[in-house]
Amino acid sequence: MYYAKCHIKYFSGEYIIFEHNSVGYRALASFSKQTILKDEYMTLYFKEMIINEKEIIRYAFIKEIELLFFEILLKISGIGPKKAISIIEQMVFSNLSTITDERIISQIWSLKKVNEKMKRLILGQLGKQESPRSKKRKLISEALIKFGYEEAEREDILQRIDYTLPLKEIIQGIIRNKNE
Repeated sequence: MYYAKCHIKYFSGEYIIFEHNSVGYRALASFSKQTILKDEYMTLYFKEMIINEKEIIRYAFIKEIELLFFEILLKISGIGPKKAISIIEQMVFSNLSTITDERIISQIWSLKKVNEKMKRLILGQLGKQESPRSKKRKLISEALIKFGYEEAEREDILQRIDYTLPLKEIIQGIIRNKNE
């Protein structure tokens, strides 16, 4: 998984062209019923898939949770990248911090062009997933141990963290606070 603050150059319903560090990239995009403005700067989460030695396809998402859901969908037999994108386009991920949120589960049952068997497979795969928040919490807890924080301090910090931020930003904030 990659993420970067990008300058949006072009956006259509199918793909996006964005600039990062003066390099332009094209990515297939699914922004779950959201709109994007050209010339806007925003953080994009993206995944690269190597098709062959000459071709790399990027998939871009506005929210980390969309990318995580995309990766979960790809683990299901019968769902490839295009099908996963079409499923994500039908969903709304606003203000969600976890894949196992009840709102996502109800949205899966209301998906169009997805048969009941596939919906059950998706729900089954979601049941096997550790939530992104708990994954982040484990990684942050491990970092806090390495930074020398006592158990009580770690628990206090873990309670105050905004888990919607990218992991890198959370760790950088902890390091800044430790140095102050």
